[in-house]
Amino acid sequence: MSAASIRLIFLSVVTSTRNVATYQLLGVPFERGIKFHKILGRLQLCCIYVHIICMLIGGTTVIGGLQWDDTFSMYRGRNLWPGVVAATFFSMLLVAAMPWFRRVMWDKFYFTHINLQFMGNVFTVFHMRSSVVWIAPAFACWYIDVFLRLFCKMKSAYIKDLKMHGSNLCELTISKEGYPEPGNPHHPGAYIWLALDGKNPGKEDEPLFPSTKVPGGPPDGIPSWLWFHPMTVASFNEETKEIKIFVKSLGTDEDEFSARLCAAGSLVASGELPMEAIECYVGGPNGQLSIDNIETLDRIILLSGGIGVTPMAGVLEGLIGLKAKNEFKGEIIFLWASRSLDEILAFTYLFEQCQDPSIKIQIHYTGNETGISDKQMNEYPPLAAEPEASGADCIGVDCLPNTVASPEGTDSTKEGSGAGSGGTENVPMTDIHKMQPVPPGLLSHPTTTTLPAIANATISPGRFAFDSIPESASAEKVGYF
Repeated sequence: MSAASIRLIFLSVVTSTRNVATYQLLGVPFERGIKFHKILGRLQLCCIYVHIICMLIGGTTVIGGLQWDDTFSMYRGRNLWPGVVAATFFSMLLVAAMPWFRRVMWDKFYFTHINLQFMGNVFTVFHMRSSVVWIAPAFACWYIDVFLRLFCKMKSAYIKDLKMHGSNLCELTISKEGYPEPGNPHHPGAYIWLALDGKNPGKEDEPLFPSTKVPGGPPDGIPSWLWFHPMTVASFNEETKEIKIFVKSLGTDEDEFSARLCAAGSLVASGELPMEAIECYVGGPNGQLSIDNIETLDRIILLSGGIGVTPMAGVLEGLIGLKAKNEFKGEIIFLWASRSLDEILAFTYLFEQCQDPSIKIQIHYTGNETGISDKQMNEYPPLAAEPEASGADCIGVDCLPNTVASPEGTDSTKEGSGAGSGGTENVPMTDIHKMQPVPPGLLSHPTTTTLPAIANATISPGRFAFDSIPESASAEKVGYF
């Protein structure tokens, strides 16, 4: 059982690496292969506990006559107490890997996991000297992987453009030398590892991005240029090799990475900080968000909420490219619910590409903002006041209010509606698309806000429901993202 534990230590460590050829040889993306790391790690712990139980039942003298009070000796090859210490570290690792800790405090989990794994394996070697034959190669692979990742991330990268959408959403366009790496292609919905650094020229003693303190790390924390964050690529330009990402600040901690980035972005937007002052480091791409045999599907439905739209935006962009090459002929339904108009308007670049009538974009605004500014209206002029004019049918109308007010100054084409030029009479929801185009391209919500019209998309107040997705007689094979 002890031999099985040692071999499982080797496998669990190797399967946690990204760039060592473990997954490349198998053709498995790291994000899917990491489950093997979890499975092997659990098997390793099970074998360790069985080993302990067998030792307690059978005694320690059956192997070399070991006693608990024997003096520690690496020459002997086996020592009892280091095994107890190793089992303690591995048990602590198990507790710290539980979802209630891992998902809530990821940074602490990550570095605690590494430190506990390292200490557990060191004491395993003290416990049984021959285990070094398996543990040393495993950690050699792990450190090679770390070196390769850092080497790739240190290649020249810079921010080509930075835009702020409101105060809490930053759009970055990044260019990196050699992206994507040969043999590591970019897939729609992929993510990169992003680290930022820099100082405000007027405040050299105040870094834009502070160091991060972690368990087992340096006393002053890990520098921001070494602290990488996973960021989904919303758009990738195949010709220019430029990466577009969106980072949203949740407003919970002003020292948190996204809050710091949005604060720096606001300084750039106001002219107080040159964009070149922000240094950029990029690793990746990683991830392969895809559906097998996509060409056989009749319909693909993309569902997302809030800033979680970024991977779906990447997938939609990839599908648009496939349609342009006539490699996918099915229908695409894009359903997105967002509480932020800034968020919605930030993705108009994507919806403008959806010229094909088989691509249906339905946006549901669920926020309570009081309106959009003149600056926003000038920056994002209304492009399609009526869904039919944009080539996209409305879907998900069952989730809208029972009535929608006719905007002031708009006549209804429904017989008997009686809505005059200055009326605000409610029109039945079933007839919302029979209304005349709404000048100047705005749909009025009776209780919340004024919604902008967006090219090739339908934007509506309220939530969507799955039973609102229209039936299609030809859609027999459907893929969901």
